[in-house]
Amino acid sequence: MTGVLFAGQAVVATPMASASASNCPARPAFWDGTVGNYCVIVFGSGLKVDEVYGTFTNLVRPVCNWNITAEFFDINYKWYRTFSGAVHSGCSRHSSTSVYPRYTAKNGYMCSTLKDNGNRLTSYCFRIKA
Repeated sequence: MTGVLFAGQAVVATPMASASASNCPARPAFWDGTVGNYCVIVFGSGLKVDEVYGTFTNLVRPVCNWNITAEFFDINYKWYRTFSGAVHSGCSRHSSTSVYPRYTAKNGYMCSTLKDNGNRLTSYCFRIKA
């Protein structure tokens, strides 16, 4: 596993996603110093990412008007494409959703971000390669 850090973002270590991969439940990502986690499962094979499933549990405060993204970066951590899931109106302490990029990426990284009212709460990244 390789660690990745994007400017201004605390990003957790990156497991390989050359097939389906997950950060659940062993490595929850934490945000805002609160108790809560964002679990991401990537479905695909090689450079093809078919689905990104995200689920969150936040026991301190609800997440409002939220959505998830699938963001793609090349091997040098340069962003080149983002797929955004639907915005879920209202507030919730736990929920889940998927985004379906069905996208063939470059060698590099796919990061999924959980957003609250359009602002990044946390991200989890996976290394993807052929």
